[in-house]
Amino acid sequence: MSSEIKVKLTNKQTNHYNEMINDPEGYALMTKALISVTGLDSTGIIARVATRLSEMNINILDISQTILDGYFTMMMIVDLDGAHLRFEEIDKELQPVRDELKMTIHMQRMDIFDAMHRI
Repeated sequence: MSSEIKVKLTNKQTNHYNEMINDPEGYALMTKALISVTGLDSTGIIARVATRLSEMNINILDISQTILDGYFTMMMIVDLDGAHLRFEEIDKELQPVRDELKMTIHMQRMDIFDAMHRI
């Protein structure tokens, strides 16, 4: 399964993205990442992580979370296209959240994740 999603753009959007894409049909490819968050459970983890992602204009596409014996675990699939930051810069911007929450936050490109788990 590919980590790219084709999205049909309007003429105005297509003109805006022409410098970034080279698709004559007017489709843009979405860059997705998988973010995992783990650590001791506390109030506000989802809110804090989601707020920081929103501040970087990163859209959460899917989210799953659970608490296992007092340990919080969350997986998020996010769209990085709106961020206008390089992958490494986004990861660096998450460091204050890691420090504040004392959580492990790992970000991985979905195309790499998909390739690692392809049979």
